[in-house]
Amino acid sequence: MKIQKIELENFRSFKKEPIELLPDINVFVGVNGAGKSSILDAIAISLSWLVEGIQKADSKGLEILESSIKNSTNFSSITLDLLENGKTYSWKNIEFIRGYPADKKSELDEVNALAYYYQEQYQDSNTLPMIAYYPINRIAKGMSGLDIYGRESVGQLDVYDNALGSKANFQAFFEWFRLQDDIINEQAQSQSKWMSQHKKWIKRRITNIFRIFTRNEQNETFNHFKEMLLHDEMILQEPKYLFRELIHTIEHLDFKEFDGMPVSHILHDIEYLFYKMSRSSNIEVMDNFSIQYIERILEELSYFFEKEFHARSNNNDKILQFIWEMFSFATLLGLWRLSDNGRKQIERVLRNFNPLNKRYDIKVSTNRVIENIEKIIQKDILRVQQALSTEGRELEIVTKTIEKFIPEYSNLRVTRIPTPHMLVEKNGETIRLDQLSDGEKNMIAMIGDISRRLSMANPRMENPLEGDGIVLIDEIDLHLHPLWQRVIVSKLTEVFSNCQFIISTHSPQVLSHIRAEHIFILQPEKDDVSITKPAESYGRSTDRQLEDILGVEARPLKIKEELHQLYALIQEQKLEEAKQLMSELENQIEGREAELVKANVLIKRKEILGK
Repeated sequence: MKIQKIELENFRSFKKEPIELLPDINVFVGVNGAGKSSILDAIAISLSWLVEGIQKADSKGLEILESSIKNSTNFSSITLDLLENGKTYSWKNIEFIRGYPADKKSELDEVNALAYYYQEQYQDSNTLPMIAYYPINRIAKGMSGLDIYGRESVGQLDVYDNALGSKANFQAFFEWFRLQDDIINEQAQSQSKWMSQHKKWIKRRITNIFRIFTRNEQNETFNHFKEMLLHDEMILQEPKYLFRELIHTIEHLDFKEFDGMPVSHILHDIEYLFYKMSRSSNIEVMDNFSIQYIERILEELSYFFEKEFHARSNNNDKILQFIWEMFSFATLLGLWRLSDNGRKQIERVLRNFNPLNKRYDIKVSTNRVIENIEKIIQKDILRVQQALSTEGRELEIVTKTIEKFIPEYSNLRVTRIPTPHMLVEKNGETIRLDQLSDGEKNMIAMIGDISRRLSMANPRMENPLEGDGIVLIDEIDLHLHPLWQRVIVSKLTEVFSNCQFIISTHSPQVLSHIRAEHIFILQPEKDDVSITKPAESYGRSTDRQLEDILGVEARPLKIKEELHQLYALIQEQKLEEAKQLMSELENQIEGREAELVKANVLIKRKEILGK
C-alpha cells in the first residue's frame, strides 16, 4: 500500500498542485505557512474515508472544512491515488462553499472498493494496513497516576482508533502498554489492592452519597461516622467492611422506611449484590452471575420508583436518590475487574437511566439497561481475551523497537506503587517516564505507537514491523536533539521497512540524511505554492542545507558579508587591510573559526611568495 499521488485544488494556499510521492520517504520543507501541514492534513482527510470504510462499509470520513477552501474560489478538492497489489485506486473529495450550486460530486467508488479489498484481506489472512498521523500538536501524556486507564484498544480493528485525529496524544499507547504488562505479569490483584489504588475515586463516590443528606450536618452521630468512614484507610480498601459501615452510617438518620417497606431491606440486598459480585475470581466468572444480580436489584428498585411517581415528597426523593447512588456505587465497585473504560461506560448507562431524572416506563428501561451493561461486560472480556492471545509478544516487539531507536533507554515498564506510572532505564538509571524531556517522551511514545499499531494490525506475521503502512509526521524534528534528528528518518525506514513515510521538517540535520529526490521544497508565491526538488542534499553540511534548501543564512548576514570582503582583499593583494579586517572578525566571532584560520594561511603565503 503506497500513495502514488495527491492532488490539491483550491485547498488552503494551493491553487492546483499534483504531487507525485515516492514509496518509502517523502520530506516536505519550507518556511512557516508554505503549506507543509496542509499537505499532510489533506492526505489525512482523504485516508480517513479508507480507514472508516475498512471498519464499516460505506462509512463517511472527514470532510473538507469550508475554511480550507481557497479564498475567491467556490470549491476545494483532494484527489488521492493509492497503489495496492499492482492496482491503482483513485478517489476524490470535494466541498463547495455554502450557497454555491454543487455541479461536481465527490468520487468515492474506488475508496469503497479498496476498503472492501482490505476487509477481505482481514477475514482471509488476519492482516490490516496501518495508517497513522502524528500532527504538530501531538502530546506525550498519560504516563503517570490514574491517567493510565488500561485495557484500552487491544482489538485488531482498534489499530485505527484515533489514527487520523486532528490532535494526537499518546494516551492509547500507554493504556495499551499497561494492559499488556498486566497480562504478562499476571497482575490478578486482589480487590483490596485495587481499592487502595482507587481511593480517590471511592472517596468521591462516598462524598457524593453523603451530600444527599446535607441538612443532617447537625446530627453529631452521623457526622462522626461519616468522618470516620472517609478517613479510615482500612475500611476504604476492604470491600467486606466498606458497605456495611456505609449503611450503618446512614442508619443514624431519620428515615427508616419507604411506603411501608424497611429501607434497610433493599440496602442489605444491595450489599449482598456487591458481596457476590466482588467474590468473582476472574472477569469471565463475573459475567456468569453479575447480570442476574443487577437485574434482580433493578426489579426491586422499580417498585420504589413506581410508587414515587404517584406520590412525590422531598423525603422520599432523598431516600430514592440515596438508594440509587448506593446501587450504582455497588455495581461499579463490584465490577472492579473490568477496565476503567468499561466501568465508565456502565457508569454512563446508569447515569442516563437514573429514574429520578425522568418519568418513563421503568420496566422497559430496566431491560435496556441490563442489555447495555451485559454488552459492555462481554466486550471487555473479549478485549482481554484478544490481548491474552498474543502472550506478550506485542509488548516485547514494542519495547525492543524503542531500544533500537534509542539504545540508551531500556526496560520500559509499569509500576503500581504508590500509583500506576511508567519507568524506564536511562543509561542504567531508573527514572519515571514523565520526568524525561518533551523530546524524549515524544520519541518514545511515537516509536512505541507506530510499532504498537503495526503489531495490532498484523498479529500473525512473524515480524509485524514489516507490515504495510502509511505514516504522516508533521515536524518530525519536534523537540528532538540534533543527534536524534540525524538518525530518526534512516531508523524509521530501516525498522518499518514497508511503511511509506510522509513528513515535514525544518531541520538541516534531518535533510543531511535524505537524498535530494525525496525532498519537496515548498515556496509561497503570489496566489499559489510552487514545489521544487533540490539539486543535492545527502551528506552535505548543515550550513549548506540551511542556505540552499531552507533558504536561511547559516551565519549572521553582517559576518558573512565581512568574510566575503576579507577574501576579496586577500585576492586583491590588499594584505594590511585584510589583516585589519581579520582582527576585527576575530573579536566578533566566538571561538576558533575555520574560515579565519584559512584566511590567515592565505595571507602568510602571499607575504612569503609575494603574489
